[in-house]
Amino acid sequence: MIAFLFVIFYRDWQLALGAFIVLPLAFYPILIFGRRVRRFSTGTQETMAELNSFLHETFSGSKIIKIFNLQDFEKNRFKEKTRHLFDLEMKKSDCQGPVVSGHGVSGRLRDRVHHLVRGAAGHQWHFHARGIFFFFDCGDDAV
Repeated sequence: MIAFLFVIFYRDWQLALGAFIVLPLAFYPILIFGRRVRRFSTGTQETMAELNSFLHETFSGSKIIKIFNLQDFEKNRFKEKTRHLFDLEMKKSDCQGPVVSGHGVSGRLRDRVHHLVRGAAGHQWHFHARGIFFFFDCGDDAV
């Protein structure tokens, strides 16, 4: 094990420091963000279930709604439910942005390791389009 650590630090000490110091420190914030995303995802699923139930009730009782002229009331109820769903999705995407940004950093780190394994020594970071894209992503694809 000690020989393995020696080889890692001998090959590239910067990468070794990143792996042994920075990555464990990044674990806790990722854990916190993951819990928040999970909580918002659960809320989103519950809100979607309520919305589906509401729509089923509305469509099955459409004649009663028309008879009592409750169209505006039902529209407002629908707007409230969809607004609540939209707010949950926005909160989820806000807290998911830093987690998605972590994918860009890990992609760059993976490329660095790949170049070291192939024998392409050097101390410059290689450009990786996917890593840069995810690094600036705000989590819009988070559904």
